[in-house]
Amino acid sequence: MRQLFFRLRFHMLLVVFALLWLNIFDFISQMSIQGVIYPDCSSYLSAAKSLYQLHIGNQYRPMGIAAIIGFPLLFGFSDDAVFEFGYFVNVICWIGTTLIIFEIARTFLKQQYAFIPALISIFFIGNTALVFQLMSENIFMFTIAIFFFLLTKYFTTKAFSYLSAALALAIFAILIKPGMFFLAIIFCLFFIRELFQNRKAKSTLLLYFSTALVLVQCAGLRYQFGNFTVSYIDAVTYYNYLGSKSWCLKNNVKFDQQNNRRHDYMFSFEPKMQKQIAASDMKSQLQNNTIPLLKSYVDDVKGNMVSGSAYIEVSKDVRGANYFEDSKKILLAISKWQNIIFTVLGTITGLWFLFKGDKKLRIMAIFVLYIYTSSGISCDQGDRFHVITFPFVLLLAANFLVKFQNINPK
Repeated sequence: MRQLFFRLRFHMLLVVFALLWLNIFDFISQMSIQGVIYPDCSSYLSAAKSLYQLHIGNQYRPMGIAAIIGFPLLFGFSDDAVFEFGYFVNVICWIGTTLIIFEIARTFLKQQYAFIPALISIFFIGNTALVFQLMSENIFMFTIAIFFFLLTKYFTTKAFSYLSAALALAIFAILIKPGMFFLAIIFCLFFIRELFQNRKAKSTLLLYFSTALVLVQCAGLRYQFGNFTVSYIDAVTYYNYLGSKSWCLKNNVKFDQQNNRRHDYMFSFEPKMQKQIAASDMKSQLQNNTIPLLKSYVDDVKGNMVSGSAYIEVSKDVRGANYFEDSKKILLAISKWQNIIFTVLGTITGLWFLFKGDKKLRIMAIFVLYIYTSSGISCDQGDRFHVITFPFVLLLAANFLVKFQNINPK
């Protein structure tokens, strides 16, 4: 028993720190009693109800995330139970990500030093705020953390089963966040030779299974809405945000998402037509509105980099606490600076390892940089696009210090 406690002492400390911080954060921010269901949260609930109650797909949220957060609906529980279960899942995934960061870090650092990036990852304000929302970010972050852990095991042991499981998880992540589609393809192409050489291995069944799930998702939307696609969310997001902002810039109109006529226009059509409208608009703007489109894209990336947590920004003082407004300002300011510092750090270390790192670090760099560049399709979302990369930025930074500054190699 003493040996087990000694072996897991850092893990237990991380869990204790995480739970303490979560309760302190909730007490200060009153996040768990806000009583507000944000539009994105309601769309995840709608997807879960479509899957479990109507047995159909949702045009915007894939069946993977719907199946996870909507699990209580399988037993006839209410919408409230879905939100409670979603919070529980988020807590598990948030803490789980921290523990996996520690496990990966200690493959190249001594345990006491590997503890540092894992501990820091607990205190990202944006990720903590997202624990209280019915969203996919913490679930996705946990999935990617497991992916990198399995990838690390593969490079350590050279056992193909780890690689197969990692790539299968990357493919399954498409059903959590559709934006993972191109990343999953890139990751598979990175290992195309290994996949071909081990094509008859039993563990490739994991790849076939996850690929089959994605195909079922695409086929389902083809049957329901007319397009063989994972989701229609990319078309709607482009048209309502980046496309709208560049259109406003061209016509000298102030962009206001709350009063966006293009948003209303887009949602007056069925999903298949939405996709056609977005594709036509993008083609037209690339040809005839290039500079405003580029300016809007840069402005979106910049906005996603310098914003704090949107959930803290709109939070209200439910209990009437005299400390609330000051605490809110401090938390929001910290989340903004965390976003700026770690996005800059992620960009620098990501670009470095993209050209200088080994295959594992190059893949991690691609993930981080892809999230930053793809965030330009949307805006006014606070820090939630970038914060999911910050635990992995810590790993990149730690690797940088070890490899190039010779600070505490293992």
